[in-house]
Amino acid sequence: MGEQAAEIGNEYVMTEKRGRVAVLTITNPGKKNAFALRMRGGLISAFHHFMYFDKEVGAIVLTGADGAFCAGGDISEMVDFGIMGWRERMVYTAQVPREMLSGPKAIVCAVEGVAFGAGLSLAMASDYVVTARNARFCAAFARMGLVPDTALMWTLTQRVGRTRARQLMMLATEFSGEQALAERIVDEIVEPGQALERALAVGEQYAAMAPISHALIKDAMFAGTDTFANAMKVEVDYQTTAATSRDHREAVQAFREKRKPQFKGE
Repeated sequence: MGEQAAEIGNEYVMTEKRGRVAVLTITNPGKKNAFALRMRGGLISAFHHFMYFDKEVGAIVLTGADGAFCAGGDISEMVDFGIMGWRERMVYTAQVPREMLSGPKAIVCAVEGVAFGAGLSLAMASDYVVTARNARFCAAFARMGLVPDTALMWTLTQRVGRTRARQLMMLATEFSGEQALAERIVDEIVEPGQALERALAVGEQYAAMAPISHALIKDAMFAGTDTFANAMKVEVDYQTTAATSRDHREAVQAFREKRKPQFKGE
């Protein structure tokens, strides 16, 4: 995986470990954790570190500070960079969902307050989303004369289908946590203030599974299983790897001995 990055997060991304779960908390005081450029860099380095270098971590929780998740792009940074400047900025931004979607470990998102624009994108790039009942969501890009980014056009479509995703993005429809659950945009709803606690519990459930299984499942889904032929090829190639792992042999032995398996990612 190359050399370990020297920086893990930054002033916009606080990191800590709780058991086998790494917690990434995005913060941009006074701006409801708006998606600043430095925040993107902090997320890239933190995700990469916990995905590949910290073997003690089995899952990641992403949340926001001060009762909000993320209000979308930082408007103070929306200046005229020119065509090439904006392209460079977007190529850089694309590394965030790439780390999230292709990385080998599950990401559980805990949403309180607002998840607008890129905030919604970050939630949709996660594997599991827990939201507070009174949270508010919006693909707000069209309100700013922009197109959805941070992979939202792909991830939202995976959850709700092309037609509904197109409506939500083009109308910039605002909806509550309850509506998000009803449309399967999120996976679980809790009372206000409880999203992080519940996300940590879900993260521990993910961390208890076989690391190799998670790594192969996420890689396969990221690479594409959209056709029967692709899905069967993935099964042949990836199952061969999984079935010859020590984790699989440990699971078989644990089943015979009627105990919980001790997975090591080998």
